[in-house]
Formats: sequence, C-alpha cells, structure tokens
Amino acid sequence: MRAVVDTNILVRALIRPQGTVGPVLLHLRRGDYTLLYSDATLEERVVVLHRPRIREKYGLSDEDIRTVVALILLRGEPVTPQVRIRACRDPHDDKFLEVAV
Repeated sequence: MRAVVDTNILVRALIRPQGTVGPVLLHLRRGDYTLLYSDATLEERVVVLHRPRIREKYGLSDEDIRTVVALILLRGEPVTPQVRIRACRDPHDDKFLEVAV
C-alpha cells in the first residue's frame, strides 16, 4: 500500500506516539505501507520539525529529527509531481495532492 501523509499528521505521530495518529510512524517503521513524498513535502517536514517552538515544547532532539527523515527515506518513495494543483484552502497543502496524483 502507498500513502501520502500530511506533515501535521507525521509531526503529531512523532510527538505523541500513543495518540490517535501515533500508529502512522509505527506502521511506516514496519513497512506496512510506502510513504510517497516529494522534495517539497520532505523539505516542509524538516522545516517544521526544526521550528524552535516545536522542538522545545515537545523535547525533539536532532537525533529524533534525523531518525524520522531517515525513516521517510528508507520506507518512502520519492515522487516528482507532474501536475500543479490549486485546490486546498491552505495553498501549502496543494503539494500533498500533487504527490497523490
């Protein structure tokens, strides 16, 4: 199975592994699905995880961030979007639809 996962879900899964979306990372680690990503979606995740307010509030270390990125690269599949989409209320989310298409 292949899936596109929004940055918000991935970050929530990292900071609250016992929460409702925590299994997203667990299943990715196990190889239960392949995470589709583009350069833009990967970059967004790295930027968000490095935000000082997120790192400080949730105690994320450089190692935590490296581990998540390594997991995405290991279990993910890079995609080069072929179609530009302008459909989301938040234009920053369009890149996830582009990966899905």
